[in-house]
Formats: sequence, C-alpha cells, structure tokens
Amino acid sequence: MTHPAPPSSPAYRRLVTVVTLTAMLALALVLLDRPTVASGAGPERSSPPAATFATFKGVWTGHTRSIKIRKGHVARERISIGCCEQVADLTFDVRRARGTKRHATLRAEVTKVRSYDAGSLGSPRPEVGDVVLFSLDRGILSEPASGTFYCNQRRGMAGDCGA
Repeated sequence: MTHPAPPSSPAYRRLVTVVTLTAMLALALVLLDRPTVASGAGPERSSPPAATFATFKGVWTGHTRSIKIRKGHVARERISIGCCEQVADLTFDVRRARGTKRHATLRAEVTKVRSYDAGSLGSPRPEVGDVVLFSLDRGILSEPASGTFYCNQRRGMAGDCGA
C-alpha cells in the first residue's frame, strides 16, 4: 500500500505548486471569460450576424399578396383578394436595418399608395410620408402600413403565410 508523501517532502511541495498554478490559470481563464480545456466547453459563441439591407432583400410572399424589396432600397407591395381582384399597391423607400439576421427591423417610408378599394386597407389608411418599421422574426416579415405579413421561401413552403 502506498502512503501519501509527507507535507515536508519535495514531492509534496511540487504537487502543491502544480495544483496552485493550475487553479490560478483556471481562475484567470474564468475571469477572462474563456473556456478551459478541463471544462469541456466548446469554442466561445460569437454574436449573431447583424442585419443589413441584404437581410430583407428579395421576394416575400403570402396568400394573394407579395412584397419585393430590391436594390435601390425600394420595396413594392401588392395585395389582392383571390386571383383577380387588386386591393392595393404600396411603394416604400427602405433604409436602416437594425438587429440580427433572425430578428430585425427595417425603416421604411411610404412613397406611393394606390388603393383599388377604399375600405380595403383598414384604418388609418397609409399615406405618402408615413414612416413605419418592417419587422422580421425568424423568416416572417410584418409590414405595419397595410397590416400584413409575409414569409421567406422556407416559411412560405411550411404554409406559415396562408394557402
């Protein structure tokens, strides 16, 4: 049977030194917010990618409605009832994306409103010069001027924005 080294032996002093230095290193890494090898932690998480205009650019769809956000920072929205009855067309100047690629806002100013049915856009009716914030939440874009929402391709295929 092996007995531990007595506190006055060189082996015991080396062991205490190694344990003390290891504890100091671990504490320093914790204070620096870095994972230690012994903790089994993976690499540090980076911040989610920031939203840009490109986060919103493209075609967003819903049942009988769509919004296209294109280069030049222009968004065009078309709302219909069924296949053949136009409700409204809106045009926006879109600027200043904020947030992350999954949860973001985009500032938009209404530059054109064409309503084919006076009561179709609800109240208050959007007017040229109104400033709104489009909001994006995991693939669904909400447009507050008309009160509608749109899906990216993945969410649209899942049926999250209508038939």
